[in-house]
Amino acid sequence: MKYPNEITFDAISLLETVCPEKILIVGESLFSVADEYHGHCNVIQKNNVLTRVSACTEISDPAFMQRYDIAIVGETIETRNKLNAEQLIGRLRDLCTPRIILLAQLSDSEWSENELLGFGLNRFASYDIDGENYILYQYNIDSYKRTPDWFNPKSWANPQLWNKFWW
Repeated sequence: MKYPNEITFDAISLLETVCPEKILIVGESLFSVADEYHGHCNVIQKNNVLTRVSACTEISDPAFMQRYDIAIVGETIETRNKLNAEQLIGRLRDLCTPRIILLAQLSDSEWSENELLGFGLNRFASYDIDGENYILYQYNIDSYKRTPDWFNPKSWANPQLWNKFWW
């Protein structure tokens, strides 16, 4: 599977905003994205380590037992069965990396967008190219959930009674 150039450009733009040093690339079609980003890093003389694994690699592989700054994932939803893809995304999100870029073609899979949103992934961009729907999702642990308004000290323990009584 080869992703269109617009998706490659957006994936590299997301990488450049993070400036990662350790990158995990899952899926052979995304190796070109990693090579292009690595070329940018060589120009600015920034070192980074790329770990590449195939889309079919089992989650027991040593590559999935390390920490990375970001993971770029493609071909997992389309080529793996649903349970294996869920386990991979869950392992990456919970143990391996605080940020994920996921490239998916939902028309070729049994996944719905709500299931991906359930993993905390946010839709970044959508592309309709030659009748195929490509979607770029991202996950960032720092911004995946807003802090609710009630979760602040002003709403706790009867604030109208503060500085009135001493118990």
